[in-house]
Amino acid sequence: MAEPQEHVDRDETGRVLRRFFIAADQLEGESSMYDPEGWLAQRAHFRAGQLDGEFVQFDAQGQPLAILHYAAGKLEGEAVFFERGQPQLRMHYKNGLQDGETIVYGPEGRPTTKSEHRAGKLDGVSEWYRPDGSLLRSAEYAEGLLEGESVEYDERGRAAQRTLYRAGELVPPARAARK
Repeated sequence: MAEPQEHVDRDETGRVLRRFFIAADQLEGESSMYDPEGWLAQRAHFRAGQLDGEFVQFDAQGQPLAILHYAAGKLEGEAVFFERGQPQLRMHYKNGLQDGETIVYGPEGRPTTKSEHRAGKLDGVSEWYRPDGSLLRSAEYAEGLLEGESVEYDERGRAAQRTLYRAGELVPPARAARK
C-alpha cells in the first residue's frame, strides 16, 4: 500500500476546515474537522476508508460531546456521550450492535437507568432510579421482550408491586400464582 498523503481543505481566509490522509483513494489514518472559528470539532481514525479506532466529537469549548470506538466501520467497544463535560449516556457495542451495559445519567451524574443488551436487544435486568439514587423499578428482559418479574419499589427500597411477564406478555395474577 502506498504511503498515506496528507490533504488539507481550507476556507477562503486560509483557515483549516479539514485535515485528512488518503492512500489508495481511501481515507487512511487520522482525519480532523474544524469549526468555523478554527477549533477542533471532530477527530476520527480510518483504515482502508472505514472508521477504525477512536472517533471524538467536541463542543465549542473543546470538551468531548461523544467518544466512540470503531472496528472495520462498525461500532465496537464503549461509546460515551457527554453534556458540558459530564457523561450522559454510556453504551457498549459488539460488531455494530449494542452489547453489554448501558447507563443513562441524570443531571447530578447519578445513573437514572441501567440496562443490559445482547446483540442489539434488551437482555437481562434493567433498572430505573429516582433522582436520589434509590431503585424505583427493575425488570427482566430476554431478546428484547419483558421476561420474568418486573418490580416497583417504594422509597424505602421495599418491593411494592410485582408483575410477571412471559415473552413480552403480562401473566395475569391468577395464572402467575399457579405457576
